[in-house]
Amino acid sequence: MSDPTRAATWQRARRRAAEWAARVEGAWFDYRRHIVTAPTAEERRSQRRPSDDWSLYIPSRPASARAALRALPMREPRDYTLIDIGSGKGRVMFLAAEYPFRRIVGVESVRELHSVTERNIQLYRHRARRCPWIEAVHARAQDYAWPADPLVNSWSAQRFPAAWSGANSGG
Repeated sequence: MSDPTRAATWQRARRRAAEWAARVEGAWFDYRRHIVTAPTAEERRSQRRPSDDWSLYIPSRPASARAALRALPMREPRDYTLIDIGSGKGRVMFLAAEYPFRRIVGVESVRELHSVTERNIQLYRHRARRCPWIEAVHARAQDYAWPADPLVNSWSAQRFPAAWSGANSGG
């Protein structure tokens, strides 16, 4: 086997191993919280378009989202509302619930994902939960009425990690 072929084979193997690790991490996250945030096989296919607002559903890796939450420049999370734009099935919301935010709001434009989030909110149980108020809003980001609370904003942390803003002073 030539060196370029060997390198390509190893690159594919590393990518598959990383994908497998992400699935296992997501499955364990869901199992421990009695929810479903992992994508189905159908949702992993990029050609699926159940609505005009749909894009490929890729939930945030729990470890990555936790690291982003820990890095937020704020003293007291209980003074802030976390808004998760493009919340999907709510994985970032449920990770954020392990911090004492005032409240957590997930805004999702895709009806199918929003419905799963609402069901997950009803089923969610985890001993580390510290935020009592989690809600899901079915809306497009540009139509959402931002609260006047001090906010922490999350925009699709998986695809746009730089979009995690720090604590800001309002809507």
